[in-house]
Amino acid sequence: VFETHGLNEIRGASTLLDKVIEDLQSEVGEAIGPEAVLRAAGATLLFLAPASNGSSPWPARLRKTFYRRTGTAFPAAAAVTVEAQALFDDYGRTVNRVYDAMTVDRAQAVRPLDATLPFEARCELCGVRPAEGWDAAPGVENVPENRRPLCRVCKTKRDQGREERRGKVYDILQWIGYVGRLDALGIQPQDGWLANDLESLIPGGVRRQLIGVVYGDGNNFGRVSMGLPDIALGLQWAKRVEHTTQAAAALALGQATQRAAALRGWQPGGGRMPLNKVPFQVLALGGDDLSLFAWAPVA
Repeated sequence: VFETHGLNEIRGASTLLDKVIEDLQSEVGEAIGPEAVLRAAGATLLFLAPASNGSSPWPARLRKTFYRRTGTAFPAAAAVTVEAQALFDDYGRTVNRVYDAMTVDRAQAVRPLDATLPFEARCELCGVRPAEGWDAAPGVENVPENRRPLCRVCKTKRDQGREERRGKVYDILQWIGYVGRLDALGIQPQDGWLANDLESLIPGGVRRQLIGVVYGDGNNFGRVSMGLPDIALGLQWAKRVEHTTQAAAALALGQATQRAAALRGWQPGGGRMPLNKVPFQVLALGGDDLSLFAWAPVA
């Protein structure tokens, strides 16, 4: 899914995966029951389902949904059949069997085939799939002559990323209680507080215009989850990891923004607001993963 380097496409792909998992979680909740979902984070969905004749229709259903919604993802999906008592007597080994089956399925996954005929224009973003429509290039949205050919997959990710650019930053501000209180971060409270590009993350007048890239990934968290001895701990672990990642990212960005503003003369409680934009953009934040760009002092 993360096949192009554009920020909107990367953010859009991450958001698209999150929404697919959320929708699949709802499907499982309606078909089986919400209590059957053991983990739903990032691009991972783990749940209990009744098996008929030793098989389950869910793996094929999951693959079909990912293919249809993303147009390019090739997910691993698998099911193992166990006695109900095994979930209580040997939960860790049961989960390991599921992940082992997924490893086998992942090795056999087949990507969707794309063929571009000689007379067809290729997508300008991925350069692989045939273009199916037009999209305006950044900064020249109102100039029809500068439209560029895009495939459906890239356009879907790009549109999703544009919409979510505000959403992910808003989530961070909401978690730290600063929605509508940008002055508490040293940011000028104005309509255009959201940066539209990386250059806008840097305040005006800065001599060294540097951007930092922050990436975080839980260290061996998957292996830890497979070693948990019972369902209750598995549910608790999944939620604690998700909420801890969100809280850590939000608190770190809030404090770092305040410190960066203080370096430019800001003081809590009033005075000059040296930042005219929120100095970070979130690309991905889910499960135990986070990825973001920020003005270097904030990063």
